Amino acid sequence: MGFGTITQTEMQVAQALTMVTIAAWLAAGYLRGDTRRIRVAILVLYLIGVVAFVLYGLVR
Repeated sequence: MGFGTITQTEMQVAQALTMVTIAAWLAAGYLRGDTRRIRVAILVLYLIGVVAFVLYGLVR
C-alpha cells in the first residue's frame, strides 16, 4: 500500500473542518440548555469527519 500526498485543496478542507468545529464548540458555550450534550454531539461528528478524511487519504 503506497501513501500518496495530500493536495493543497484537501488540506484546506481539513483546516476548514477544524475551524468550523472550533467555532461550533465555542458557540455551544453561549447557548442556553444542555451545553454538554451539544458539545458531545460536536465531538462525535468531528471524530467521524476525521476518520472519514483519514480513510479517504489511505484509499485514494
